[in-house]
Amino acid sequence: MKTTIRIALILTVWVTATVQAAYIKVDVNGNELADSATEWSCVYDDVTQLLWEKKTDDEGIHDKDNTYRWGGADELSRGGG
Repeated sequence: MKTTIRIALILTVWVTATVQAAYIKVDVNGNELADSATEWSCVYDDVTQLLWEKKTDDEGIHDKDNTYRWGGADELSRGGG
């Protein structure tokens, strides 16, 4: 009995690329600001396309010490939290 064995060769090509991160300052209305701006609300990461909130230390809603969680009262009643 003749057995045929097929071998699949997979060629993996490693590509090295240099990506320059682009962080863009954004105001409270979502407008792009100059790099030299001294006040901004968020930072947009042009590589990941994520918008990051700038934290404050003024005990306001954006304070660095505030913690939040997903869910709410309904989530707590189901054992989450």
